[in-house]
Amino acid sequence: DVYALGAILFEILTDTRLHDHDRPADRVRSTIQEAPPRPSERRPELAIPPELDALCFAAIQRDPSERLRDARGFHDALERFLAGERDVELRGELAAQHVDAAQAHREAKDDPVAARRRAIRELGRALALDPGNDRATNDLLALLNEVPSETPEEVERLAAGARRRYWRIVARFSGLAYLSIFLYAPLLLWNGATALTAVVFFYLLITLAAALSFWVSRQEEPAIALVLVVHAVSNIAFATLAGLTGPLFVVPMVVTVNAGGFALLFGRRLRWWIFAGGALAIFVPLALELAGVLEPTYEFVDGAMIVRSRWVEARPLPSLVFLGVAALTSLGTATLLFSELREMVLRSERRFYVHAWQLRQLLPGRLR
Repeated sequence: DVYALGAILFEILTDTRLHDHDRPADRVRSTIQEAPPRPSERRPELAIPPELDALCFAAIQRDPSERLRDARGFHDALERFLAGERDVELRGELAAQHVDAAQAHREAKDDPVAARRRAIRELGRALALDPGNDRATNDLLALLNEVPSETPEEVERLAAGARRRYWRIVARFSGLAYLSIFLYAPLLLWNGATALTAVVFFYLLITLAAALSFWVSRQEEPAIALVLVVHAVSNIAFATLAGLTGPLFVVPMVVTVNAGGFALLFGRRLRWWIFAGGALAIFVPLALELAGVLEPTYEFVDGAMIVRSRWVEARPLPSLVFLGVAALTSLGTATLLFSELREMVLRSERRFYVHAWQLRQLLPGRLR
């Protein structure tokens, strides 16, 4: 009888009788008159599986037309549930095997990058089989929070690609900055240019530096040697500015801004070359003046320091305008360069946080 099977299942699920009364008369009345309760309503604290709750409730209906049709249907439904339970149990066993395999990979000493990759994949398989596996979840969190001892090759390639993109951006910015120096030409003429050959040579070097910078910006993989050539040509150009205001005015200002842009491109070893190149642009002209090879631009008389330009007549107003514009331009160039660098860093950080947020959404709420 289906009703009897349902009553037995009810007692198994709830550990109470379906009609739980002491007096036989009350049990009969309950059977005939009272609507049957769901097992989950009788014992809500037991978290009874919904499939069994529905099966039992269908089997204990008082009205035969609403009751489960026959014992075969009851049997088949129960078998389907039990088969699902066995599948869950098998999934748990397979997930545990993947977690053990991941642990073995984590403890492996050879090729840590490959071992880490295999461990993460094993844990991913474990969670695919058993999403509620706490051990797999905790191990995966530990792996993701742990900084690898070696950087994977794929990450190195991605980082190299990002550096190349950054090089192209800086090269394009540098080319425009070098071309902007042509805006000073009218000021030099206004200031009474006396050494046109030196001025033309300076602008030829600046043009070459700008052209090389734009060439670098168009290369898919900019060569380090070519970037260093751009740095050398620009430093030679700025070194010739010593003939305008001496090697210790204007020259250090533009050389510093120029070196800052190049220093952002290289690691520690090559940054010393950038520093050395900038220092040579300042102190080689000074040494040549002190050695008498070049006409001195500095003279000290009665506590006063006199700057004698070899390029211009150094008229009062044009000279002040030139120095003021040079100061503002250097300040603006440095501000634009480093603000763009800041935006690039912020964009990278934002992408990192978005990726981290997306990964957290894969985890159970209590672990996010």
